[in-house]
Order: sequence, then structure tokens, then C-alpha cells
Amino acid sequence: MKTTSLKTLFSCAALTIINSASATVITIPTNGASVSPNSMSVNGSSTWSFSTNLLAVTDVAKVDITNFGVVYPAVVVKDAEGFYAEASITASMANFQADTVSGQILSTTSIKDEGALMTAPVVKKVSTGGSLSVSELNVDLVNRKVYATLIGANGVGTLNNFYLWDVASITGNTTFAGPGSYNTQISGLTITGEGFNVFAKSLGLLTTGKNALAGVTDYGNIQSTIYARPVLVTEPHPWNWEPTGSVPEPSTYMYTMMGLAVMGLALRRQAK
Repeated sequence: MKTTSLKTLFSCAALTIINSASATVITIPTNGASVSPNSMSVNGSSTWSFSTNLLAVTDVAKVDITNFGVVYPAVVVKDAEGFYAEASITASMANFQADTVSGQILSTTSIKDEGALMTAPVVKKVSTGGSLSVSELNVDLVNRKVYATLIGANGVGTLNNFYLWDVASITGNTTFAGPGSYNTQISGLTITGEGFNVFAKSLGLLTTGKNALAGVTDYGNIQSTIYARPVLVTEPHPWNWEPTGSVPEPSTYMYTMMGLAVMGLALRRQAK
């Protein structure tokens, strides 16, 4: 009985230390400014690459794909017949969020004034014409959802933080640990029901165009890139996460000492 009681005391003391560790979410800007005085400079970008199926629909509706913003030019490749072979849009990253205990990257957000612009002309039985811009991609890596700022024609207007896609898989670097390069691939973008309606209305899609868009099960992928460069490595970082654990709160030490005192008392009684 005495041995069992001692084991219980040790277990309780260990649980007190573990449960005291609480994660803190920190937002790290990626605009090249020093994150803390003379510590490091962080930059980043988000690239949306259109899937083959989505490109096929843009061919049907003769949609022009380009970028707005001046930092990154659109990468658009067409074959000899004028059909899309590749299209990707890159925007600067505004910030990302991370867990200060584990270093896990929780979300990434690109800036609002850079993104993809799709312009649809009038095409008989396919579209009455329109346009749609997609920017400020906010990728929730925890819940696997993508939000965006959409600006659509045909009465759609501006939709902020709009729930646009669900994510099928996430691969690459998902833990931030200071200076270095981090590349995360967000793949299998499936559009939400309301997202489909916004795409269709903004681009003025008619029955033929809507049917073609409804057949798209994958809108492509998003490549998230973060680069952190040390400015002066002797300076401390503004966070203190430790991927293998965390420093207990001051109150934890008090509880631990109390637990050890009780265990010492029990050991003395057992010796008698």
C-alpha cells in the first residue's frame, strides 16, 4: 500500500508540471522588418497554382488569368493551340502565426493588395462576362481551411475573410524554429458551396460554364514559403518555445516542492 501511494504522489507531481505548460500564439510579420531588435528578418510568399481541371474550365470560358500587385508577375504558360498549360500567382506573405511552445505553424496570411485576377469575356452559352480577384489567402493549417478576400463583378462586391476552400493534405515544414527556410505545400483545394456560387456569379457563368466548373474537384495547391534570416545572432528571439517541452510557470515550482515535501514525509514514515 505504501509503495502504491508513493507512485501516486510521483504521478501527480509529473502531471502538475505537464499541465502547467500553456501554449501562446504569436503573430510574426513577414515584411522584412526585424522581428525583435537586431534578431532576425523574416520574409515570405504564398503561391496559388491552378489545377489542370480548373485551367480546362478557364479555357472553356476563355478566362484571362493575371495578377494584380507589382511584386510578383503571374506565371502563365499556354500551348501551341492557345490553351492553358500552367498558371500560378504569387503574393507576398503578410504574417504567420506559430505556437510558442511547440513552434507549430498555425496559419499563414498573404497581403491583401496582391493576388490572382480572372477576367471572363462574353462567350455565347458559357458566360455573360465578369471578373473575380482572389487575394489575402489565410491558410488555417490546423483546421485545414483557406479563407480569402474576394472581389467579384455582377453585384458580388468585396467579401473579406471568405471561407473559400478546404484542404486535403499538408506536407513540408510545419514547425518554425528560428532562422532558416520553411516550405509548406497545401494540396487538394476543394471549393465550398458558397465559394462555387461566388465564382460562378462573378464570372457570369451560364449553364454550360457552371456545369464545367462543377466538375472541378481540385482547385490546385498553395505553396507557402517562409525565410528567416538572422540579423545579429547574439540577440534573443522574442519567443521562447522549446519543441521538446516548456519551462514550468513559477506556481509549478511551488506545487512541485509541496509534492516533494509530502513524498519526503512519506518516505520518513516508511523508514520507521
